Amino acid sequence: MPTENLERTSDQEQLVIRRYRDEVLEVEDSGRVKEVERRFLEAVNGLRDHGSPRLERTLDPLHQRELTLARDAEGKRIIRLPPGADALPKDATRSLQHTERYEAVLPQEPVPIGAEWTIEGEPFRRALGSGLGHDPQGQIQCKLLEVKEEELDDETPAEPYAIIALRVRASGKQTPAPDAPELSSRMEGKLRFSLKRKKVVTVDLSGTARLRQTRTEGDVTVELSGKGPITLTKRAWFPRKPEPKKPR
Repeated sequence: MPTENLERTSDQEQLVIRRYRDEVLEVEDSGRVKEVERRFLEAVNGLRDHGSPRLERTLDPLHQRELTLARDAEGKRIIRLPPGADALPKDATRSLQHTERYEAVLPQEPVPIGAEWTIEGEPFRRALGSGLGHDPQGQIQCKLLEVKEEELDDETPAEPYAIIALRVRASGKQTPAPDAPELSSRMEGKLRFSLKRKKVVTVDLSGTARLRQTRTEGDVTVELSGKGPITLTKRAWFPRKPEPKKPR
């Protein structure tokens, strides 16, 4: 059976926007969030495929939806919708977490400057979600570079951040199908963790992604491969609490 190899460099552009507000309803004795109410202000997906002149945006099923994330007695996730609300597709809620998913790369105990650790297994999959394929495999190498006080923008006062260097190696299939394209990537970047808010504030990763797929068309087996740049960014904003009104 003849085999044909096709290789190209991809300039595909993908956009994922998720803006939401959380209200923590219950916390376990260990400090782990048990129940949170989440309101999606904006949920938009965008794609500009190879050769397309512009990026096409579509609203995600989570756009302007409300839901509650909780845990049962065994720690399994429960999703509750408001009474009378339309059901959500499983794919839309599959990667939802109670807290920020990149918190999975943080060390379990305090570490000194220069400390290194590796994230694998379930914490690795929780950190990446489904963005890099179905059931991704790989690891994230982490290193605490420094603690630095910064002002990220004009609206955010300076505060101390732990700066963590990340090196990501990941691979996974885009769908569970046996002949689904395999996506692999290598990225490097940094994460900022606010020591004041105890929250991940920024994540910036960039590198190269590779796509491979083998398809059989009649008597011909076609092996497709391509590569291109990949960039993942995240920024969290924390609105200021309204100042109490002064008595007249």
